[in-house]
Amino acid sequence: MTFKMQASQQPEGNNDDNGDNDTLNAPDIPDDIRQQVISDYLEQEAIDEFKQVRPDMWLQVQRVGRILELQEQLHNENPEEANVWPKGSCFIHTNTPTTSSFCVEQVLEIDLETCTTTVSIYAFEELVKGTVVLPLESISWIGFPENVNNIIGFTFKGFTAG
Repeated sequence: MTFKMQASQQPEGNNDDNGDNDTLNAPDIPDDIRQQVISDYLEQEAIDEFKQVRPDMWLQVQRVGRILELQEQLHNENPEEANVWPKGSCFIHTNTPTTSSFCVEQVLEIDLETCTTTVSIYAFEELVKGTVVLPLESISWIGFPENVNNIIGFTFKGFTAG
């Protein structure tokens, strides 16, 4: 899943009490690998904290995260359209005051700090093509048309809580 979190303090290395064996600062670890390990660690730490602080929102994060996982399986002929839902193949339905249905082009991110998700949408009903930021608590259900398997090229098997 792709999560956006506030840039928190980067660990300077292995912050153990005795100070020996500073693994992250070892000279033989390439910078790109070191940064990826730090990034992965901070993401997992933020996820674990979010689960404890906001268990009510964790299910919503998992639902939108499942769309992201499915999105990564989309294979389009044009590489610029990789991970983009074909028009009319995925809908997010919300309990927002003015608009309740969004035709998903691409889920861009889930922001754990603001409990929102940023979604690129197609023009649908009164909406124009663009980007929306939706509160996670407003997402009521996700819809796929009956012929979605023919459109996206794989079988949708539903959501599971984990």
